[in-house]
Amino acid sequence: MKIKVQSNSRPSFLKLIEEDDPLFLHVVAPIDAVEEPAIDEQQDGRVYKFVRMASKDFRLPDNVSRIAKLDSDLKPMTVRLLHLTEQEEFTNRTRCEKRGEGFRYALCKWSRFMKRARINEGDMVHFSFDETHQVLNVELVVPHKRSTD
Repeated sequence: MKIKVQSNSRPSFLKLIEEDDPLFLHVVAPIDAVEEPAIDEQQDGRVYKFVRMASKDFRLPDNVSRIAKLDSDLKPMTVRLLHLTEQEEFTNRTRCEKRGEGFRYALCKWSRFMKRARINEGDMVHFSFDETHQVLNVELVVPHKRSTD
């Protein structure tokens, strides 16, 4: 059976946005992404929410890295652990990794971060990034259900 593929000479909707809007950001979900950033408009700025499954490392979504301006100034990031009974706030260093033609950004000492935040591998972690205050929040950690065979 042959399948005929028609070429479409009309521009796609995303291509039109990209060409017309200089602020258009490409959002490509990383492998560990569960839900990619939803934008929650707040009175004092935007909050980007995303969910990740905890694994051996953690990379920030591309648009969060851009908004945190890590591409122009690799700096420590303020982190708030809002999911704990006794909430904590601290700074965590960030690092840059080469990816193809560009870079991606990650939190340093991720295993230490997981221990401090009481996050286990496989847990679903709900994050938000507050653009105005430049703070990464851990809002909720849903424990991974391990099978008891």
